[in-house]
Amino acid sequence: MPVPAPKKGVDAGIDEGFAAFASQAPRFYADFTGIHAEADRERLALLANLDEGNFDDTVAIGEALAARTTGFDGSIYVSTPGSDDSWARYQFMGPSAIGLSGFAGTGKTEAANYIESQYGYQRRHIAEPLRDMLRTLLRRFKMDDVLIDRYLTGDLKEEVIPCLGITSRRAQITLGTEWGRELVNNDLWARCWAVEGEGVPRSMNDSVRFPNEERAIQDELKGFTIMIERPGKGPVAFKHKLGKFLYDVFGSMWGVHPSERTDLLNPDYVISNHGTLDDLYAAIDDIMRAENVYTKPTAEQL
Repeated sequence: MPVPAPKKGVDAGIDEGFAAFASQAPRFYADFTGIHAEADRERLALLANLDEGNFDDTVAIGEALAARTTGFDGSIYVSTPGSDDSWARYQFMGPSAIGLSGFAGTGKTEAANYIESQYGYQRRHIAEPLRDMLRTLLRRFKMDDVLIDRYLTGDLKEEVIPCLGITSRRAQITLGTEWGRELVNNDLWARCWAVEGEGVPRSMNDSVRFPNEERAIQDELKGFTIMIERPGKGPVAFKHKLGKFLYDVFGSMWGVHPSERTDLLNPDYVISNHGTLDDLYAAIDDIMRAENVYTKPTAEQL
């Protein structure tokens, strides 16, 4: 595909500009053009002109492009030498974290899978430490790992675990809330999630349940959160039977378990997932564009 000629005046300063850029970011890609700075100087000049007039001083082209790697628009990936994983070699410089919230069955898993595959955000479920703890316990009951996986994340998640007398979902909810948050520390799981994510360019918590977990993404990590809603889907955990009655009859959240109080969250975006998967994906793409998040580079670009 032919590359359009750079605007008049860019060529004169490209050598000095390229030198300034290369000294700070020797290799980079913009996913909308597949630019390789070391091999394609014409495209480097073209990228400089995408800002329409902001690069009149052509000597500053390289310095301005280098500044963009600090996260102005999220489109630049800077290499980290020594990695065999081509995607891992690129440091994402835009929003570093995304959080998804919503009741079970609203489409969080489908959204998370799409965001991970298309935008490169690494799913790190905040409940992973809970599952690890339950896994250790179930192994003590001589349960094999295949069956454990089915109870923790698979088709038996809503079935009662015979040796515990409750479902995996109920075990995770009470372990996380009644034990972890109420008896240990209110920020226990949010802190654990943040620490584990240090050094991960793009992190995603696909099960934000509490305001402090949401704030950790929005304020501390400078990311954003998305709540997904779907008609007919509501809370599945209640503090008592009266709570379920009040929700079913009046829509009151008073008796809903604290881990499902979505009304206390303040998401940056809300998706009403009442259509097809393609509709859900399109809504996600709109949000990503609004946040200047670009898709994961293709194999050809890398």
